[in-house]
Amino acid sequence: RALLHTLIPPNVVGRLATHAGPEMLGSEIALCTVMFCSLEPQAVLRATATEAALELLDAVFSAFDAAVKRAGMYKYQHVGEWYIVACPRASSPFDDAEQAGEYPDRYAAAMVRLSLELIAVAAGFRTGAGPDGGDPMWLRVGVACGPAAGAVIGTLRAFYCLYGDTVNTAARMCKYAAPGRIHCTEAFAARAGPACAGLARAEDRGISEIKGKGPMRTFELLPDAPAPANGALSHGLSYGGLSHDLRHGLSVRVDDGLLGYAGGPLAQEEAPGQMPATLSRIAQAGEP
Repeated sequence: RALLHTLIPPNVVGRLATHAGPEMLGSEIALCTVMFCSLEPQAVLRATATEAALELLDAVFSAFDAAVKRAGMYKYQHVGEWYIVACPRASSPFDDAEQAGEYPDRYAAAMVRLSLELIAVAAGFRTGAGPDGGDPMWLRVGVACGPAAGAVIGTLRAFYCLYGDTVNTAARMCKYAAPGRIHCTEAFAARAGPACAGLARAEDRGISEIKGKGPMRTFELLPDAPAPANGALSHGLSYGGLSHDLRHGLSVRVDDGLLGYAGGPLAQEEAPGQMPATLSRIAQAGEP
């Protein structure tokens, strides 16, 4: 059952247990936050399907998994070098109280805090190629918030999937993000700004052409400075300077607004496509 819950959220498993008939099992999610992450350099991960490359990816994503669990967020899935996270609403589509309530500001703050930590975690790993241990790894992060839908589709390898424009938009934000930066929509920046006071600030990137979306005003979420005198924030991150390498105790320079992880080693613990007709209106919905 524990393994099953890593594939399908408990809230969905509970509904599956009582679901009967040919009807699709799905529900609309009025508002949720979705984050896409993409590891760089992608060429190394794509071109070298060696055991060492897979071990590196496993180590990075295992560290990500531990961070997501601590943050109370929902790991949606990982595909290749993509790692996708959503807020708790995405994992509880049939929890009426969760879905009906006002969207908690703490979800936006937790997603930003998690994004900053994942950037720091990735920077603590190197590709392993070359005499100096290879290039440092970086993370591109894209975040969007808005309506979505969750459903279990099909009968063979039927996984719980998220659908809708919010999911696709988060993927686009990630695609256009700079390495080591959080790129987000205007709607998420407006929601995260007040919730993340003292943690991060939104910086307007202006209007740019986003493939499949057209002209969009987007933002970067930058960590607030300066850091406390002891160099560590209450959420375990430090600004600038050196970060502790999560695998080998090495130090990695983290500059230009990026973050270093102040703690020790962590414990091991293309976007979805078309959606069913019954949920199709979600795909056309923009962000609130």
